[in-house]
Amino acid sequence: MEIYNPTGKLELTFEPNVLKTRWRKLVYNASFNTVATVLQMDTSRMRMSVFVVDELLKPIMREIIAAANAAGCDLDPNLPDTVIYNDGLEDYFHPSMMQDIEKGNYFEAEVICGEPLREAGALGVPTPTLKVMYSLLKALQLKTKEAKGAWKPHWADGNPYGEKR
Repeated sequence: MEIYNPTGKLELTFEPNVLKTRWRKLVYNASFNTVATVLQMDTSRMRMSVFVVDELLKPIMREIIAAANAAGCDLDPNLPDTVIYNDGLEDYFHPSMMQDIEKGNYFEAEVICGEPLREAGALGVPTPTLKVMYSLLKALQLKTKEAKGAWKPHWADGNPYGEKR
């Protein structure tokens, strides 16, 4: 681990169960990052809005925990009650994905939302809330691509909604 800390100024710890750590981190990232980005709302305001916590954040967290446990991790089902309080009451924190979209940058929709969604699907774990958030994130990412000149509006081959009836 010394190669990652040549100056000795960092406090490093070895995590033997990387898979569990990844899923644990996704409990926060797949919920707070995605909801903050779609709603353009900081973490304090989300917590002030009880319905955002109860109807978006916690359901996503429970879906991630179910997927993690199906993947062989042992995440505590009460973890959402801990994660909700990660950020301070008055932090008004903008998670990284929200910061990216505010700057007009691409964001990690696939890593934070798409991959866990596909893994959950492969494990037979339903993730309805996460699926809706992923669709919204893909639409926002498309807007970013258009703004950066990486996508131009067009009717793609096979798009059933581009045909006249």
